[in-house]
Amino acid sequence: AVTDLSLFGPIYHYSLDWYMNLYTAALQSESSSEKSNKLEFYKNTFIDLLYTNVCRSLFQRDRLVFSLSLYLRIAVSEGRVTEEETRRLCGGVGSMVRQKNAASEWLSEKAWQGICELSEQLEAFKGLDKEIVEKASEWKALKEMPSFSNKLLESYTPLQRLILLSVFRPDKFAELARELVESNLGNQYNEHHPVNLEEAFKSSNHKHPIVAILSPGVNPIESLKTLAMSRTPQHEVIVFSLGKGQGKEVRTAITRALATHANMWIVLQNCHLATSYLPSLEKLLDDMHEEPRLNCRVWLP
Repeated sequence: AVTDLSLFGPIYHYSLDWYMNLYTAALQSESSSEKSNKLEFYKNTFIDLLYTNVCRSLFQRDRLVFSLSLYLRIAVSEGRVTEEETRRLCGGVGSMVRQKNAASEWLSEKAWQGICELSEQLEAFKGLDKEIVEKASEWKALKEMPSFSNKLLESYTPLQRLILLSVFRPDKFAELARELVESNLGNQYNEHHPVNLEEAFKSSNHKHPIVAILSPGVNPIESLKTLAMSRTPQHEVIVFSLGKGQGKEVRTAITRALATHANMWIVLQNCHLATSYLPSLEKLLDDMHEEPRLNCRVWLP
């Protein structure tokens, strides 16, 4: 589910180290469950951590895609849905044969070809193209209904209905996708969670910078300073506006924070104007030791 996100934007890449840190955090969570339930507890804890941390880095428009992808991966691993159905929902290879639209009076060419592909590719939809022609009045009524609920759909599973919806009623796809996620994972996987700097700090460490993608006009510096002041002991915040000659000063500040184990947060603004420096920053952080765990952080808003 996480690797699939790179298809929706080049910024959605997550390292194996980051993934393993979440896995370790889930295993270190305390459980009061009986031994027989601990595996389920750790699995659910990991899924929750994964969702929360990934959503922190997603644009709002991509969160439903991730929730749905997460559900599909889990359902496939548990044998509740098939790989074929998942691939079709995610945009499987279409048929090369174009069939004449037998319902052209009320069904678009794109929708008809999609129906024909489903009839050819998935056993659950075999003969659907013929049924739509034979029961045209019923299917046309379903096409025009405000909701997507009808006796015509009773034989399909919830995922199969979503697949059908993707070609027959794409205007209702997001609505049904949210219902599918909520009924299987819970409503919390549909909710909008605003970025919480405190939680971002807790889930980070000194080797991995905290990257924040900001909307135009947003300045998080005061919020960071407020959070730093609330820590015990209080943390120092040093802000750099990256530009010519700043790389050396940044390196000095990070090196000092590591050497003295200082409670220091280093904020590097305008990273988009100093992309040539970022590989040097990455190497500096990669060369740090994992232990001991330090309170210094690098923020990249």
